[in-house]
Amino acid sequence: MAVDGVSLRTMYRQLADAGPCVLIVEDSSNCIFGAFLSDGLRPVSQCYGTHECFVFRFPRTAGAWRTQVYGRTVPSDEVAAEPKDSEEHRKATEESAAQGFSEEKAEYFEALRKSQAAASPLYSSASVFCNHMGIVVGIDGPALFIDQDLLRGVSWPSAGFGSPSLATAGTDFVVRNLEVWHWA
Repeated sequence: MAVDGVSLRTMYRQLADAGPCVLIVEDSSNCIFGAFLSDGLRPVSQCYGTHECFVFRFPRTAGAWRTQVYGRTVPSDEVAAEPKDSEEHRKATEESAAQGFSEEKAEYFEALRKSQAAASPLYSSASVFCNHMGIVVGIDGPALFIDQDLLRGVSWPSAGFGSPSLATAGTDFVVRNLEVWHWA
């Protein structure tokens, strides 16, 4: 961010021909977390990603530097049939609204979940979706969402990755630093 600024469109343009990448976020609570994206970051009108995607975090609590990695999970038919409106998800939504995260974003996530459910079964809830509104990793949570200004984000528990919230100080976070590393 200090080098290239805070433009999502510029980031997409610079990553247009890049392949797999690692998205790394440091929040204002000094927690480091992110995702490996097997198909890179590209704004398209559908979910994408492979089974190789995963999310991770370095909580930095009590001096711990142990990485926690959460790979894509394959839900059983029973789990896939359960409604996504769990009590934990409802509380996280209310908490985000109480902290000023707009209702528009909550509607955006809900629309993503519905469109993903209607999409091809090849895409799981651990898929990636990028557009002008931001970056979403793990449609069912989302496990990680970075807003269009690259300054705020949300991380909710994700069944698609089997992960808790990646941020350690609640579900909403302020981005202190954001980096994307890619291979040619």
